[in-house]
Amino acid sequence: MTGDRPGLIVIEDLHWVDPTTLELIGLLLERLASSRCLVLCTSRPEFHPPWPGDRLSTFSLEELTADETAAMVQRITGEASVTPAMLTLLVDKTDGNPLFVEEMTRMMLDAGLLDQTGASDQADLLE
Repeated sequence: MTGDRPGLIVIEDLHWVDPTTLELIGLLLERLASSRCLVLCTSRPEFHPPWPGDRLSTFSLEELTADETAAMVQRITGEASVTPAMLTLLVDKTDGNPLFVEEMTRMMLDAGLLDQTGASDQADLLE
């Protein structure tokens, strides 16, 4: 497939894939077994790959801690004011999921909730 050069195929969100697509991916993996191609698949922890094989490796990524989430919020917001109440709300509502942390923080920035002096009064909007 890739000749002498290594290849990379990325398939995301396997937890949402239907059985036919899983079968197709399995056939693809069989075809690529002797090639120099890495197939990188992502999924939520509850997904268990149906493909047997000694060439399959699984890596689990842990959720962010409260401190890591707070640091990510601070990095995203930069100079914007984030009150302790809003920071706590973001940490609690995002469950350590980096995508949610980023999206919710940006949503709150876009809505003007994080750069207002009375931002802590706005926390009830996200409850």
